[in-house]
Amino acid sequence: MSEQHKGLGRKTAELAVATLFTSFMVWSQLLFLALFIYVPLLRVPMVLYVGFKVLDPAVENGRGRPFKKWIRTLGVWQYLASYFSCSVSIEEDIDPNSQYVYGYHPHGILSYGAQIFGCYSMELFNKMNGDHLYPVALPVALRLPIFGDYLMALGAVSCSKACIRRVLGNKKNSIAVVIGGAQESLHGEPGKPELILDKRKGFVREAIMAGAYLCPIYVFGETGIYRQVRCSPGSFLYKIECWVQWYFSFAAPLFYGRFLLVPFRAKLHFVRGKVVHVKHNPNPTRQEVEYYHELYKEELVRLYNKYRYKYEPYPHADLKFAE
Repeated sequence: MSEQHKGLGRKTAELAVATLFTSFMVWSQLLFLALFIYVPLLRVPMVLYVGFKVLDPAVENGRGRPFKKWIRTLGVWQYLASYFSCSVSIEEDIDPNSQYVYGYHPHGILSYGAQIFGCYSMELFNKMNGDHLYPVALPVALRLPIFGDYLMALGAVSCSKACIRRVLGNKKNSIAVVIGGAQESLHGEPGKPELILDKRKGFVREAIMAGAYLCPIYVFGETGIYRQVRCSPGSFLYKIECWVQWYFSFAAPLFYGRFLLVPFRAKLHFVRGKVVHVKHNPNPTRQEVEYYHELYKEELVRLYNKYRYKYEPYPHADLKFAE
């Protein structure tokens, strides 16, 4: 087979994997509901499964499920990383004997990059003591059928205070937090980098209490994977978005890609900044939290400004922070 045909086959495989990956994230819950409605024989085990998910202690126990290394080594991650031409820049090596609270920015529509960097083929993961790195997510997301189990198989645990403190109670462990959360997906779009950070200070408090260092990660290109459908205030679709955000505590923006669900082939570049050294205090004051939060924000802005002309598709757009 010629190199041209091999290259075409590879690109086709990457496209198929990216499309199926998105379809799984978007349609898994609808598939579960459809099976419940149209396959009566599955209803009893499915009800039992949902009951287990509601009561699953692994969501909040600070250990999650035992890491499924086979999931992190699946070939699907290599195809996704190749589809988005993923690359990594690391400004400062970490101390493997220290704890870290990594802030991940931006969320994007489906937070593609946050999932890709958790695989063993990513240089960033391997240089973050990945086997002891716990991504944190909303408890409601972790308790969803199918998708919640997928997140937990990647090592995710609840973002509640109690769970984070259990994780960081083991000095070998670190956490990764998508600071802006799903709400940030309503803000980010190509050419308008906007983060939710100013009122998100809990991660700083937990870092001080644990004596963990802070370190920002910025992913250029994340907001270019999909385009958001902007709904005018007062419209029916806008009211649905607001209802979902209020009722489920997370945002669900309407979005589209190539041929609806196929993600745009945006280039993702992961940049890990310098460490913000934090002084341990089990009872931090508001002033301490504000101080380290400001240091973290300054490092994040510096990181963006340093690399935007190299990796940002719209480099003249300044980084902004939403209320």
